[in-house]
Amino acid sequence: MWNYIVVGNNTLICGGTIIGSFCDRGKNCNLQVQVTISNGCVLGDGVFIAPNSSLLNESILSSLLTPPVIKDGAQIGGGVTILPDVTIGEKLKV
Repeated sequence: MWNYIVVGNNTLICGGTIIGSFCDRGKNCNLQVQVTISNGCVLGDGVFIAPNSSLLNESILSSLLTPPVIKDGAQIGGGVTILPDVTIGEKLKV
C-alpha cells in the first residue's frame, strides 16, 4: 500500500495486492491475490475483485484521463483490466 490510502471496515485484502496512492475503498470489499489498483481509483462498498485483475490510471500520459470508479456491489472477474475513464455501475458483474 502506498500513502494516503483510505480503507473501509471489513475490507479483506489478499496477498500480492498492490494499491496506489490516493485510493479510496468502501466497506466490506474483497480484493483477491495479484490485484493492482492504480493511483486515485475509487471503490464503493461491497466491491469484489477477483485474482489477477487491474484498475489502471494512465494520468501520467494525459491529464484528461481519470481513474476508474467501481460503484457499490460491483464484481470484477479474474484477469480483467479496467481502463481509465471507466465507471463500473452499481451491482454490475464484469
